Formats: sequence, structure tokens, C-alpha cells
Amino acid sequence: MDQINLTLPLEPVPKGRPRFNKTRYGVMPFTPPKTKRFEQDVALLYIQSNSPQFDKGVPIAVTIEFGMAIPASTTKKKRAEMLQGLIHHTVKPDVDNLTKAVLDALNDLAWHDDAQITELHVNKVYTENPYIQLSITKIT
Repeated sequence: MDQINLTLPLEPVPKGRPRFNKTRYGVMPFTPPKTKRFEQDVALLYIQSNSPQFDKGVPIAVTIEFGMAIPASTTKKKRAEMLQGLIHHTVKPDVDNLTKAVLDALNDLAWHDDAQITELHVNKVYTENPYIQLSITKIT
């Protein structure tokens, strides 16, 4: 296995900042529910794809394309320009927070640890139907 290509039909969700609860044992951090659900959905889709895990210590390259939904209030002209790639997705969510959520979700599934990732290519595009396109390649 040298390469895995997957398209996940999910609305991309950025990694949320950790939240904290005060308990009688002290302050306990927790992952926001929206982030946790998204990471579980990514993991489930990866498992259902029957894609294997890259061996421990194997260097890998990851390419991710986030298909971001076009806002409903967008004019027809602007919508067409967005779909043609003439207008780039330069608004939130940030590409690094989107990436972090996907990489964290795939730890121990696609690879043993995300330290194995030695190359990372990420982009955001506008689309009618949100998605996450994922390519994981063994570096030889």
C-alpha cells in the first residue's frame, strides 16, 4: 500500500479550542462537542472505507482539499466565480484549524502518530456540496 485516496462527504469543521470545567477534583479540559462529533465522523468514514494503516515510522505525505459551502446569500455571478476558482475562500475557518481536526481524527487509524507526516499540502475551495478530499502517500 503506497497511497490512499478518499473523499469524505462532510462539512469541514475546524478544531475548536479546548474548554475547561471546574470539578471538585480541579479544572478538567474537554473537547468542544462539535469538534468531537466531527472527529468521530471522520474516523468512522475512514474505518468504513476499509483503508489500511501506514506502518509505524513510515514517512507519509498528506494532501487535503476542503470543499467549503458557498454562502446562501451569494449572488449568481459571484457563485459562478467561486465555482470557477476565480474567488478564493479567504474567510474563516482557518486552514490550520481545519487540518488539525482531520489529522487528530486519523491518529491511530491512518497512521500511528501524526509525527509520521513529513509533507502536508492543504487548500480550501468553494463548492455546492461540502467535502474533504484526502490523499495519503507513502514517501519512498
